[in-house]
Amino acid sequence: MPLAFPSHQGLALPLAWRWPRHFDALALCVGAAMPDVVDGIFGLSRGYLGQWYGHTLIGTLVLCGPGGLFLTWLLRAVTTYLSPRLDAIRRIQRTLARLAHPSASQLDAAKAGLVRNRSAFASLSVWVGAVSHLLWDFISHGSFLWLYPVYENTRVFPGWWYTMWSKIPIPFYEEPYPFGPHLMVWFALTLLGAVLFFRPLLRKRRETPFPRDRIR
Repeated sequence: MPLAFPSHQGLALPLAWRWPRHFDALALCVGAAMPDVVDGIFGLSRGYLGQWYGHTLIGTLVLCGPGGLFLTWLLRAVTTYLSPRLDAIRRIQRTLARLAHPSASQLDAAKAGLVRNRSAFASLSVWVGAVSHLLWDFISHGSFLWLYPVYENTRVFPGWWYTMWSKIPIPFYEEPYPFGPHLMVWFALTLLGAVLFFRPLLRKRRETPFPRDRIR
C-alpha cells in the first residue's frame, strides 16, 4: 500500500484540482488516510498490523466515514483556533491551500461551493478518499478485501505477481513483508503520490521570479 501520507493524499488530490466545487480537499486527504488509521487502531487490539475492516467497502462507510468527518472537523477547529495566535499555523494553512488548489481561481471556486455545501461535500470527500485508498492498495497489493467478511480473495492477480525474491521484516507486522513485483509497484505509486502531492508547491516556486536584489 502506498504511504498513508503523503502518497495516498497525492493520488486523491487530482479530484479536488479537477472539480474544486465538488470535493473538500482536506476531507479528501483525511479520507485517503482513514483505512490505515482504522486498521492501525484495530492492530493495537490484535497485536499486529495488517489490512482488515478499514480496507472494506462497509468499513469505508461505517468506520472511515464517521471517523474521517470527525478528524476533518477537529483539524479545522484546531487550525481556526490557533491561526490568529500562531504565525506558523497561518503559513501552514497557506501552504496547504496551495497544495489543495494550485490556482487562485480553483481556490475561489472551492470556497464558493463549500460555504454552501460543506457538510455534504465533506462527507462525500471523506468516503471517496477512503475508496481511493482501497483502489490503490488493491493495485499495489493484489488482495481483494472490499467485500470482507462475505468474500475475500488474497490472490487476484496472476501467479508471477506474487513472486517473492526475499522477505523484509517490518516491526508490528505478524509476517515479514514479501519483496517482489508488487512491492515494485508499491514503490512506484508511493513516489507518484508524493510527487503529485508536492507538485503545486514546486510549480509555485518555478513561477516565482528570482529576486533582483540577489543577482550579483
